Amino acid sequence: MRAERYILPIFPVLILIGAIGLSYCWDAAVIYLTKHGVHFFDVTLNKVIFASALTVLILVQPTISSIKYLSSLGLKDTRTLTKQWINEHIQQGSVIASGPYGVDFPPEQYAMLHIPFLAFESERVAPFYDPRWYENVDLLITSDYDYGRYASELERYKEFLPFYDTIRTRWKLLFEVKPDADKTGPAFWLYSCPDSLRHPAFVSSMFERFGANPESARISNFLKELNNILMKKKEGQKSMQIMEEILKVEVGNVSLRNRLSEMLISEGRYDDALKHLQYSIQFNPNQPKVFAMAGRCLLRLNKLLEAEATLVKALNSDKYLVDAYDDLIELFTITKQNEKLKVALNNYLGIVPKNSSKRVEIEQKLKEVTL
Repeated sequence: MRAERYILPIFPVLILIGAIGLSYCWDAAVIYLTKHGVHFFDVTLNKVIFASALTVLILVQPTISSIKYLSSLGLKDTRTLTKQWINEHIQQGSVIASGPYGVDFPPEQYAMLHIPFLAFESERVAPFYDPRWYENVDLLITSDYDYGRYASELERYKEFLPFYDTIRTRWKLLFEVKPDADKTGPAFWLYSCPDSLRHPAFVSSMFERFGANPESARISNFLKELNNILMKKKEGQKSMQIMEEILKVEVGNVSLRNRLSEMLISEGRYDDALKHLQYSIQFNPNQPKVFAMAGRCLLRLNKLLEAEATLVKALNSDKYLVDAYDDLIELFTITKQNEKLKVALNNYLGIVPKNSSKRVEIEQKLKEVTL
């Protein structure tokens, strides 16, 4: 988009004002020179010659600029070339991290992680310029669109430059395109992170840089995007770190807290999971599945009385919670409460489909208890 189009509407008025002004200036100059003994052989002819010469001088620069601009329209754009290379070489469904460079793709084609950028007060987004955030993406797009800006003021943007230094010296360059006589647009460099540089978890100092940053909305959106990508990549430890960071701000985000609890349970971190489940129940007590998960945590922590009460509460609210039945049966077996075990097994039979292997297992267990 060219900035000139914004001032086009005022051109006619400016031309009119300029013409009137030039006419007055010419007349004043003729009168002044005539008084001082300078006579024109043909005032009208000289006026035409002067106006023509001035018009040519005024039109030279914009004419040259317009010719250059129109010529550039026929050149290949580096953005188009970059997108073309990605479409040809990067598998669909891959994860791409990029700044606001105009190289975007539909979500069904590639998962995008957007690197935050601010034209003003750029220092606010410095914490996002850390290569470790992007170790698990399949492709990182960098450009002189932002690098050129940061490199031009080394002292002001000193927090950004190590990001580019690390990428250029340690990551693998896959593709490069720069503007020249045949191409227009910004320069692009596309990288992938070597496996040897990938870490299983984030360093706590990376999150600490967000501490006093006023860009809380950007931080939250970035972390959510990153979390979705980490879950897609099955990076459980990093994903849990991200979720815990988000929950420091979005305390009442029940769905995220429950998802984190499930992951913590799968990792055997029952104490941590239980704390999050208790928070979740405080915000929304009508969650039978959350009670069932809390019951499992209590069972694994050997808090049997609390586990029993919690699992029973879950099943009273939703009798189809299979996991809650499994845990309750395990609990009654451990504590040798046979009567309660019979009731639980019979209730379980009531929701299990006929001819299923699970039903055979429950019936066998019920026979053993009855004998």
